[in-house]
Amino acid sequence: MEKYWLNMLRILGFAITLIDNREGIENDIAQDLVKLDSRTYAEAAKDFNFNDQSFIVIVTPKHKYDEEILEICAKKPSAYIGMIGSKIKVAKARKRIIEEKILTEKELEKVDMPIGIKFNAQTPEEIAISILAKMIDVKNSSN
Repeated sequence: MEKYWLNMLRILGFAITLIDNREGIENDIAQDLVKLDSRTYAEAAKDFNFNDQSFIVIVTPKHKYDEEILEICAKKPSAYIGMIGSKIKVAKARKRIIEEKILTEKELEKVDMPIGIKFNAQTPEEIAISILAKMIDVKNSSN
């Protein structure tokens, strides 16, 4: 994760906990800007102390992990929860989660998926901007 984006989140007033257990990830992040939790995504999500001020951004390397974390986090308090994914992947995930009665429609309604402000973002940098914009909007709307 690029230091620029982490620094931008800090400037905007967000404290960042990155949950990632991939080998070598500590070498790829700016540890002065992030608290790193190297447990599995599910372990950390189950144990993390979320509250109504928490912003949960679900963007893992595999969509199956995104869904697993969503299933845990959507039941927890938060100011914002968003999950990355194409419209097709998000629709399939939503359908499966409802059909398998993992989450209710009401729990899924609070999830921003696909994550971010809707515009024609295509690159990882543009997607990051859309996520940051959505987080700012939610943060400022709750004041």
